[in-house]
Order: sequence, then C-alpha cells, then structure tokens
Amino acid sequence: MVSSMSKQIVVIKCTVEDEGAARSMSVDLLNDRLAYSVSIYPQVETHFIVDGNIQKKTECVVEIVSNRLLMNNTIKWLSARIGGDAPEVTAMAVLEADDKYLDKIHKVQIGS
Repeated sequence: MVSSMSKQIVVIKCTVEDEGAARSMSVDLLNDRLAYSVSIYPQVETHFIVDGNIQKKTECVVEIVSNRLLMNNTIKWLSARIGGDAPEVTAMAVLEADDKYLDKIHKVQIGS
C-alpha cells in the first residue's frame, strides 16, 4: 500500500555538463525552496544513440527530491537553467519510502 505522504514525493533527475554547474544548481534549488535535497553524481558515463550510432559522454547527474506540487515549476526551472534543444529532465513518483525519512523531509518547508 502506498502511503499518502510518499505519494507527494517526486525524484527529478537531470544531467549537466560539469560538477561546478551541478553544485551551483543544487545551492540555487535549495535556496529557491524547490527541493528537500539534491544529490550530485559526478563523472557518470552515459551511452546513447544519435543518428543510428552509439555515442558516449561523461556528465554529472543531479537528483532532486521535491514534492508533486512543485514538480512542474521545478522541471521548468531546470530546463531553463540547463538550456539547449532538449534538456534531459525527468521526474519519477516515489511509490514508497521509509516512514522516518518521510517524517524528516516533511519537516522541511519548501515551496514558500
């Protein structure tokens, strides 16, 4: 059974070119109250297909824990910040989480 508190949580993932951009973005997301927390995974090797050819690049993955009410605004904020033709920004609903974790993050005021 999915708890009502976990239904409010989303994890938003995006990629950026370098660690400096990821760090700056994480501070701004927290200062703008768009996230409960931000994790940075530097030096991730990504493989993808372009024009039928397999490509790879090294980039940073940024993982943002936020809530469903702020999801669309956060995605727009990230897309504008990252720029380009098709910024890689995705959001996933959290189906379940540890109750103690949910209690902890719901004490943090975001979106205000």
